[in-house]
Amino acid sequence: MSSRRSGTPSIAGQVIGGIEQVVEQLDRAAGRIAAIHQKMWANQNALLGVLAGSRPEIVRTTEATLSTARGLVHDSVGELTAAKKELGAYRSRL
Repeated sequence: MSSRRSGTPSIAGQVIGGIEQVVEQLDRAAGRIAAIHQKMWANQNALLGVLAGSRPEIVRTTEATLSTARGLVHDSVGELTAAKKELGAYRSRL
């Protein structure tokens, strides 16, 4: 007689299901952050347009800071995508 109830997933099934949920969450997060990156780009361009007549050092500093922030956000999309791939590969090995 089986000690497991019928319809109750195995531990491995629960782990695989949990991994699949995390992969989906990573995918959604990467998409949302990519959209934020695009908005940051548009906002940076608009702000630099407003600052165009300002002192050059203010424009350079602002542009450098915003570009760094935007780059980090962009990099986070890549990191989330890499994590998703690694987790997916781990899941397929189970």
